[in-house]
Amino acid sequence: MVNLIDKLRSKDELIFRDFFYQHKDALYKYAALHLRDSDLAADIVQDVFTKFWNRIEFLDVNQNVNAYLFTIARHAVFEELRKKIQFKNYSDYTAYSIQFGTNNCEEKLHLKELESLYHEAISKLPEQRQKIFRFSKLQHMSNDEIADMLQISKNTVRDQLVKGNRFVKSYILERSTLLGLAILFNIIS
Repeated sequence: MVNLIDKLRSKDELIFRDFFYQHKDALYKYAALHLRDSDLAADIVQDVFTKFWNRIEFLDVNQNVNAYLFTIARHAVFEELRKKIQFKNYSDYTAYSIQFGTNNCEEKLHLKELESLYHEAISKLPEQRQKIFRFSKLQHMSNDEIADMLQISKNTVRDQLVKGNRFVKSYILERSTLLGLAILFNIIS
């Protein structure tokens, strides 16, 4: 295994291409099985190998390369599933609004107020927590990507996000004067 990592670190494109063809099908099957979307699965595979290529210098020579690839793929799949859930929540709310004929102008006003409260709450977070929260919620970065960028542990990222989510949610709920905003909150977070 050490020879493979050393060969990959040489950034030899032929070696990397062989490595890619050796692993791409298994990663594709994994992503397609969970996402049930062949195009998205193909995108995930491309992202996995791009991240792997960019991080090869930091890879431990004793690390299991297969496990590392599947860890990257798992995080990417989870992120896509999270996005799908958020979209479904939004779609369900929109369908509910249309079915019961909510006032569109009033709804826009509530949504604008909610968005304003959301950004206000984020600005009240401590600097490091705010940075982590913005990367995660507004730029849709994974915990691993944030940890790598800020050179902190994944557990620290996770802990800061839990605390940030708790604060933002309570901040909005405390300042919200409309019950509808509490329902809409699930769409934003």
